[in-house]
Amino acid sequence: YIADARGLAPGADLSECAAAVKTQSPELASMLDELSQAAWMPSMKSRFTPEFRNALVKALSRIAVIALAFLPGMLNAASESASSADQAMSAYDKGNFPAAEKYYRSRFNPAEPSANLLYNIGNCLFQQGYFGQAMVCFERAARLSPRDPDILENLNLTRRKLMLTEKYQVNKPSDIPPWLRDSLRPDEWLFLICAGIALLFVAGGIAFLAGTGRTFRILLVIGILMILLPGAAYLSQRQTSYNPDFAVVTAKNPSVYSLPSDQAGKVEMKLRAGEEVVIVERRMEWIRIRSGNAEGWIHAKDITSLWNPDSAGGI
Repeated sequence: YIADARGLAPGADLSECAAAVKTQSPELASMLDELSQAAWMPSMKSRFTPEFRNALVKALSRIAVIALAFLPGMLNAASESASSADQAMSAYDKGNFPAAEKYYRSRFNPAEPSANLLYNIGNCLFQQGYFGQAMVCFERAARLSPRDPDILENLNLTRRKLMLTEKYQVNKPSDIPPWLRDSLRPDEWLFLICAGIALLFVAGGIAFLAGTGRTFRILLVIGILMILLPGAAYLSQRQTSYNPDFAVVTAKNPSVYSLPSDQAGKVEMKLRAGEEVVIVERRMEWIRIRSGNAEGWIHAKDITSLWNPDSAGGI
């Protein structure tokens, strides 16, 4: 009971339990220490009189009473968490999208970015008409969960709203390589590379024991392919899909200036919300971007990197 209540590892002995309750109940800790020592010193068993047992039961009872006193609060906290999720869903169903968005943002953990939360935030932004920001959320969610059909469907729905071409679709032969590349995350490609290296070791062992026969050649070819192809996909992703310098315009019709200044620079062009650009240089509140063959300066707040899930709460 004490091990479970204190969150000790399964199989914790009496001495560990004694250390866990020492600050709260020194008397109980002392009795548990005696019980622990008695397991190795049979002569101490004569000290376990009825009075000792009664004192031990009373000390354990006090610990149990304290635990029961905190139990309602723990249950209430759990129910509040569950009801908050239900309330967020209810708010979304009733059209209160800002309230639902606020809840999902509060649950987002930058250390463990969640594709589901990004998807939900994107849905809330989409319903409020913030299509550029919604597209960023769906893009990031797609990078975390690249084979989720719901995420891809909503991403392309948002792109159609912005009058952009759909992504992650195979409409012509040239679409196949990027589609295959982005069907797995970089860590999944790295796993395949490790598997390929393991196959090469197996092939080497077979060659050492049985010679370079047919089995060796098959494993060698498969191992090399499992290193080269995933390696190429991984490097390509680092330069494109998972490159933080690839960004999307989230503001409506922002201006691109020749210089990083509203006054000194002249307007070179206008961009549409949802348009993808490449970040060339970052300078305080300004970013130099490339769109097609044109370059210029834009306010940093007007664009957002496509792969930067840690900042999802600040979209």
